[in-house]
Amino acid sequence: MLYLDDRDIVVRMCARRLDEDILELTLRETAILSALAERPHDTLAISRECAADANGELMGAGTLYPALKRLARGGFIHQIPAEEARNPGKPRKVYALTAAGQMVLEWQMARLEGMVSRARERLDAC
Repeated sequence: MLYLDDRDIVVRMCARRLDEDILELTLRETAILSALAERPHDTLAISRECAADANGELMGAGTLYPALKRLARGGFIHQIPAEEARNPGKPRKVYALTAAGQMVLEWQMARLEGMVSRARERLDAC
């Protein structure tokens, strides 16, 4: 098991691979990581999984593909070769969550849970 400090080190190492700070992980990117947490998905399934978390709004190609590219560049997801994807019919790009992606997702969930908790406290104080 990794301790919080170890995760922080991994997250910071991954952030160095990105052009931007990992603290700027968007909600859409978080949704993509979440969609891949259970199992690998093709891009259509990723979009549908994200839509289930966003009141039915499908992520368009202009949003999905740049986010996938950024997450792959950061080492948080990787594309599975077509022969391993076992997709009948037309080959599609299939992505899977990496160990670094899982850690970043856990870190992001804790960060968002903390923000929501503080917001509830502030609202209750009003």
